[in-house]
Amino acid sequence: MNFLNNFLSRFSIRVKLWIGFGVLLLIIAAVVATSVRSLTVTRADMVNVVNRIQPTALESMDLATQLEQASGSLGLYLVSKAPREKDAYESGLGRVGAILVRLRKEPLVRGDREIEGLVKRIARKVKKFEGYRARMLDLATDDAKNFPAISYAAENINPLS
Repeated sequence: MNFLNNFLSRFSIRVKLWIGFGVLLLIIAAVVATSVRSLTVTRADMVNVVNRIQPTALESMDLATQLEQASGSLGLYLVSKAPREKDAYESGLGRVGAILVRLRKEPLVRGDREIEGLVKRIARKVKKFEGYRARMLDLATDDAKNFPAISYAAENINPLS
């Protein structure tokens, strides 16, 4: 502390004020440089998110939504046999296939083996889901197959009455 007092006592008040302003200016410049660097890094991250990650995430969410809607339409068709639900189910399957094609073309999917593997697994499961189409539509048209209890009752209980 004594050294600092001896050092500063050599200067006039005017020089001390200029030294103080200079130190403050250096501190402000350091803060600004740090802020600019942070903003540059953040901007680069945002560009990555917006151009690579967000489109893939949106396609994935759309795929999940379309699968859910197709499944719901199938369930309603099995119960109600409404042609509108059958059409919604079939068009939903078409949209799911189109989304999968777009999802496979995403740069993020093509550039990452793990994500590409996940998309391939999803595609296999969707193909399996689509493979049930003929069976599900057959169940909807035949109540004995759709509701096995009715068939059992007709074969085993009603003849006894």
